Amino acid sequence: MSGYDIKVNEKLFPDVVHKIKNSLGGIGGFATLLEKDLGSKDPRIRLVKRIQTGVVKLNELIINLTTLISLSKPSLKKVQLQSIIRSAWRNLFEEDDELNALMTAHSNDKNGAIELYADPYLMGKLFFHAIQFTQLVDTKIEKIDITSQSEACIRVTFYLLKNSTSGNLKGNITQMVNSCEPVEARLSLAIVLKMVELHQGRVSFNTKSGDRRILSIQLLKGKE
Repeated sequence: MSGYDIKVNEKLFPDVVHKIKNSLGGIGGFATLLEKDLGSKDPRIRLVKRIQTGVVKLNELIINLTTLISLSKPSLKKVQLQSIIRSAWRNLFEEDDELNALMTAHSNDKNGAIELYADPYLMGKLFFHAIQFTQLVDTKIEKIDITSQSEACIRVTFYLLKNSTSGNLKGNITQMVNSCEPVEARLSLAIVLKMVELHQGRVSFNTKSGDRRILSIQLLKGKE
């Protein structure tokens, strides 16, 4: 592909996304007006609710696709990993009481903090989509273990319990990102892979035993 073609595509993509989001906004706005006109007892209100839910889901897909395709150069700052994960958890579930029992950290720091140099925004995206992935494939998080493995490396391990509705969660990470269902789960996992790659880390997905699975994210501590 020529340099000219690449420039056209880079300009085209955000323009198309903007057009789609504007159209979805119009549909969502129309559905809201219908909702007000019909009233809560009208049987057609169920269809309006489905339209509104569809608009929200499509908007989320567009945002995630934009995240995946956009090129981002990390702006490295010292971040506290537990805080990043806690914030991502709250964005998904609002409350973090359950997380207190699930997350453990192993650190030599007197306050128990595990720190690294990373882009705070991209790290937030990474762990938001890592947690979201576990929910989309219908697994239960049994434990989140954060370990400072060495002076250079940190590992975050999600111990997962596969439910009867979790589908086929087998194969390596490359196979998973191309085959797991639903498609939203593949998109979330692809974003995780991209965020980790931008920070020169590694991701693996393994079977522990029976219905248990392990999602492991290894990150470099880095430097400013």
